[in-house]
Order: sequence, then structure tokens, then C-alpha cells
Amino acid sequence: MVRFVLEIAASQANVMEQTRAVTQAAAEAVPGVKSVSAILTAQSTPSVPPALKGGKEPERPQ
Repeated sequence: MVRFVLEIAASQANVMEQTRAVTQAAAEAVPGVKSVSAILTAQSTPSVPPALKGGKEPERPQ
């Protein structure tokens, strides 16, 4: 079994579907490969990274 995920920009889904299909076909053509799972994934909205409080130690109970 071969599995892979292509993470793409949501706006490129239609264009990248052809890439996914070509890469899946190439993997299926490899001798010994019995099945292939190839998917596209994209975030619908950009995620905001978490606010990190670097350099501060957690407050300790008194």
C-alpha cells in the first residue's frame, strides 16, 4: 500500500487534481504496488499560529 497527501492552496484544487491523478497513476505503475491512496487537502481559511509566551516561566501557586 502506498499512501500520500498533497497539501495545497484551496484556490488550486482544480489544477492540482490533475497532478494528484498523474502521481497516483505513477505510483500504481511501480512493480509490487497493490494499492494507492492519493488525496488532496487544503485549509479553508489560513490558520493563525498560537501566541507563544517564550522566556516566561509558568506562575507557581503560592
